[in-house]
Amino acid sequence: MITTLRTNDSIPPERRFQGLPSITQISYGIREYKRPLHRFTGIYKVEMYNDAAEFIIKTNRPIPVQGSAPALFIGDIAVINIEQAGNLTYVCRLFDYKSLPDTAIIYWGWSYEPQNKVATGFQFNKKNLKRFLSS
Repeated sequence: MITTLRTNDSIPPERRFQGLPSITQISYGIREYKRPLHRFTGIYKVEMYNDAAEFIIKTNRPIPVQGSAPALFIGDIAVINIEQAGNLTYVCRLFDYKSLPDTAIIYWGWSYEPQNKVATGFQFNKKNLKRFLSS
């Protein structure tokens, strides 16, 4: 079971996300990997992860390409591991998901400007963080 949230994109234009598209839907859950994912966490350090919290977002237009990455913020925790998963669909992974707060507002912004993040209209609730069903 996963949690899916939807919005009608009612955020006023003046509060949009500094060039980022609006998020129209968010689903989140824990994804287990058959083969652990390897992630560089330092110059010579590689960590392996058997699972991660995944936030699947749908946007109203593509994320613009630029030198810095966008970030999905769960409260003050930045999720910067983002990859495109389909047309206007992106997967944001947080490997250290045990540090997530019990509840938080979900924000959207640029990773280099966390002070300018904007509320998406979605809420995170840790009790809804369930394992994705096997596909």
